[in-house]
Amino acid sequence: MLRFFGVNGFGGVLNAFPIPRMKRSSAPGSSSISVFFLGGLTMSEDDPGKIFSDWPNADMFGVSAAHLHALGAISLTFNKLESAMSLVFTDYLKSSMEIGQAVFHRLNNNQRIDILRQLIDESPDETADCVRHAILCFEICCENRNTLAHIVQEQFTTHDEEFLHGRKKNSQKTQDLFFVLGLAELRRVADEILATYEFVIGISYYKFREWHELNYPGKPINSLAGLLPRGLNTLPDKPPRPNKLNPLQLR
Repeated sequence: MLRFFGVNGFGGVLNAFPIPRMKRSSAPGSSSISVFFLGGLTMSEDDPGKIFSDWPNADMFGVSAAHLHALGAISLTFNKLESAMSLVFTDYLKSSMEIGQAVFHRLNNNQRIDILRQLIDESPDETADCVRHAILCFEICCENRNTLAHIVQEQFTTHDEEFLHGRKKNSQKTQDLFFVLGLAELRRVADEILATYEFVIGISYYKFREWHELNYPGKPINSLAGLLPRGLNTLPDKPPRPNKLNPLQLR
């Protein structure tokens, strides 16, 4: 059961979901200008196009703004996925949120996965099959994210707005692996990480329902019931396994 809810109210599950930003209303005569320190310029946040109309561009970064957009989406969404996995890890560890998070963040992803698999085998429950699938998806998402985080863009190629050309070392650091990544492939990676995140957070909400029913029998859940398309009473559908980014096969 989700013991960390008993320690910190709703614990990390509520924090793991993005909170929509409320549109600010300005009193008459007040200003909606925010200061951006970009080369000394001050501009309104109401028109971000003016700020970033010439940034980023292919001449500066060697790939299109769309590629950089996809890479940013991958990084941000992976952080959300990692946070969601920490909730599942803490639950199976049967610890408070403070202890579970402290342990989780002191481990690398391979260690987290190994320990979580052992914990599931020791005390499987009705979510175990879903969590095992989540681990498989998380492993591939980790590998893809690490590939893109450590890829070094080729220095001696002209900029290419269709593909990202780069290399990275293999896991043994003995060989260069070469990648040519199109925009569609990067967007697919981002979408697959997002689908895995939604699956994992759905498992966490289902576990929260279990905790709520144990501690507040007969009382409805009002705070979270509308956040999931299928509600809290059903485990989420398993997403397809993500596709692994593969290096070029050089002869």
